[in-house]
Amino acid sequence: MRGTPFGAGLLAAAILSWLLGASACGRAPGPPPVGRPAPASDLVYYSTGDPGVVNAVDWTGQPRTPFALPPTPRGMPHYPGETLPRRLWIDSVSPDGSKILLGDGSIRDRAGRVLATLAATDGLRPTWADSSRHLCQLTTPGFALFTGGSLTGPAQLTWVTPGSRPRVVATVGQFGFTSSVDVLACSEQSGVAVIADRTASGVTQAAKTGLDPVTTLLVVRIADGSILYQRSYPVSAAPISGYVVAVSPDGRYAAETNLTLAARPAAPGGPTVIRELPSGAVVMTLEPLWVQGFSGDDGRIVVSAGPGLAATEVLEWRTGAVVWTAGASSVLAVRQPGGSALMVRDVANLDLWLVAADGSARQVAWSVGGVYGL
Repeated sequence: MRGTPFGAGLLAAAILSWLLGASACGRAPGPPPVGRPAPASDLVYYSTGDPGVVNAVDWTGQPRTPFALPPTPRGMPHYPGETLPRRLWIDSVSPDGSKILLGDGSIRDRAGRVLATLAATDGLRPTWADSSRHLCQLTTPGFALFTGGSLTGPAQLTWVTPGSRPRVVATVGQFGFTSSVDVLACSEQSGVAVIADRTASGVTQAAKTGLDPVTTLLVVRIADGSILYQRSYPVSAAPISGYVVAVSPDGRYAAETNLTLAARPAAPGGPTVIRELPSGAVVMTLEPLWVQGFSGDDGRIVVSAGPGLAATEVLEWRTGAVVWTAGASSVLAVRQPGGSALMVRDVANLDLWLVAADGSARQVAWSVGGVYGL
């Protein structure tokens, strides 16, 4: 695994994600139920061609005040040989858009005022909790001495309160040359974090095949580190196959799909199931499809679908109703906190679309670079 502190500014491989999709069939058409109205106070930030600012839009689709990126501080620590940009970059944004984590570890409000600072030596890039007040972070003992390459050692989950030292919650896996650990959900609302361990053989690593499957899923209680649920997934080398797992932001549901690379493009090897967590009970079995992610209220899923994996759909998974179908391959970009609205980004043109609670859709930005929310 390539261990990366949050300050290193990783670029997401969005184009790779949609290639792992699959066709969906047998879904019931019909008007979707109307979800929670989109509050104008919650913002989504996205970048375009201007290196000095990051644009903003609210969940009604209206443009809001851009965020000005401050200059990179002189003497900012960085890996040897790395060239720092002239301005700081956004690492992540809290779900409600009220707090912006920059590449120097500073957490700022929408006006650019520093609220707190996280130390880059504490661990990997943290994940915001659904409350927008805390974060989950992965680290390992001795992380402060890590200078790049492959991170090795026990993976520890920490609970981060900005302005305070991180609290170690539990050991949740192992970092290594062919293993990695990810936070799939961090929920103060539910009191759990959902962790994915990936310990597949070199044959199935993402760098070689495009498939980096989940091998173990853990549900961890944040208060005391108890493991509430654990499930292992098989990995095959002939044909190459493994499970991809999407988890709802509150950690209540997990969508599991077995993808196989026996033929190109990748296709599901069987039905997709949705489990309730932490019980593990199957609550829905869907047609073979690939779930990119859930909406903020858990009721909708974004799936890859269509011939040649060239379409994206938003579904009400409990009824199978199709809420919206994209005209081109798209990836889930961000979800409305606690609501049913979503934003997706067109893979080819990088345009940003808002799929509202009532199922209507509108384009809100063009030629978008990064979208900060998930």
